This record gives sequence, structure tokens and C-alpha cells, in this order.
Amino acid sequence: MTGTSLSRAARWPLWSWRNLAITAAVALALLAGVGRLTDVMSGASPAPASAAVPPSGPTVPPSGPSKGGPSTVPATTAPPTTTASSAATPASKSSPVNVATALVTAWAKAGEGESQWLAGMKPWATAELVSSMTGTDPTQVPATKVTGDAALRAIMTETATVSVPTDGGRVAVELVKQSGTWKANSLAPDDAPPAAPTPALGPSTAGSAG
Repeated sequence: MTGTSLSRAARWPLWSWRNLAITAAVALALLAGVGRLTDVMSGASPAPASAAVPPSGPTVPPSGPSKGGPSTVPATTAPPTTTASSAATPASKSSPVNVATALVTAWAKAGEGESQWLAGMKPWATAELVSSMTGTDPTQVPATKVTGDAALRAIMTETATVSVPTDGGRVAVELVKQSGTWKANSLAPDDAPPAAPTPALGPSTAGSAG
């Protein structure tokens, strides 16, 4: 095509409104076709944003109870503490001083009658001492209470002597060991103050012929 032909073709749309409209329609059609061709050549559309990439590390199971039921940790229970009984028994107080003090305390309780008086001394005395006290009038006992701490005068493997202060004078208690337990075996006045009455430690002789 010569230069004159190109010049005429370029001026063709300007010759009339009809030529201009045809030229514009053709240009729009060409642009639309080029756009479709570009979309086809661009390939597949990108993956949707919602597609998640799986983690590369190991999967950690969620914490919490399993389907088999909640796991329980056994409670640690401290063993019960064993404490000594507060109730005093003759065996738990089996020492010469304690036994002598308990015996004289029971001996000084003269207002309970003879049977109760003897019963009060039995846990702390030998059978021989209780037998020797049988028939004694408890009202003749010159003491009503123990007034201080007992003192250990002497002790051997199987015998001991303890002095117990009372409001009627000190009383010497001779003790013997029976089956591993101390028992009072005899009573006698001990260091009584001047003019103090002698404790009645044996059977009463009141009423004998003079």
C-alpha cells in the first residue's frame, strides 16, 4: 500500500459521522478481544485465601481429659499420728516416786469408808499391804492430802524407798518390783515434825481392854 492510500484510509473516518461511528465500534471490538486473549494466556486463577497450609511440625494433642474419663491423681494421705493415751494407768506410772505418791494420795482419802479406801490403794499396793490395812479405821489416818513432791531415798534393783510429804507429816513408803511394776509394800512415819501425831498406818487398836 502506497503512502497516498494510507493517507486516504486515515482520513476515511473523518469524511462523515457514519464513517467515524463505524471506526469507533471496530476499535472497541478489537480492545475487547485483546482483553479476553490476555485473560486466557495468564493461566489459572490464584488459590483462594481460605486454603490453609498444614503445619510442618508434629501435631500436639490438646490437653484435657481423654475419652476414657478424667485422669485422677491419687491423693497422698499422711499416716495417722499415734499419740499416747492421756489416761494414766498403774503400768504407765510404774516408777517408785509416782507409785508412792499415788498410794499415799489414796491412803489420805479417809472419808470414803473402808471398802472404797482399800480399793483406792489396790492399784498401787501389794496384796500383803492391802491385807495388812484390812480392819483399819480410815478416820484414824492423820493426813488428808499430799502437800509436795515425793523424794526418792534409796533404790535397788528390786526395792526402793520414797518419802512423801503430807499435811500430817512425811510418810516413808517401801516399794518392791513385781513383774516389772513397782508396788508399795509398807508404810511408816518419816521425819514427822515435833509434836505431830504419828500416822495410823496399821489396824486400829481402839476398843481393846486396858
